Amino acid sequence: MTRIIHPVAGAAALMTIATFWLSTALTELFASHETIAIVKTAIPWGFLLLIPMLAAAGSSGFFLAKQRRRDRSHALFDNAISAG
Repeated sequence: MTRIIHPVAGAAALMTIATFWLSTALTELFASHETIAIVKTAIPWGFLLLIPMLAAAGSSGFFLAKQRRRDRSHALFDNAISAG
């Protein structure tokens, strides 16, 4: 389950940040002052999606790394026993 959550949450967070940046850049370049104000006001509402996605990606990545370290240490230990 963690292997599914991590890339999905990471991709959602990345797309949210890209949307923030792209909408800001495009409105600053091509839109009216009113549209710029609307976009700048809407972006903080996107934090309601961004913050949980970053937390999910971070916590699942931490769990996956801990699991990988444990698997690797067991493999190293098994190799040392069989070689010795």
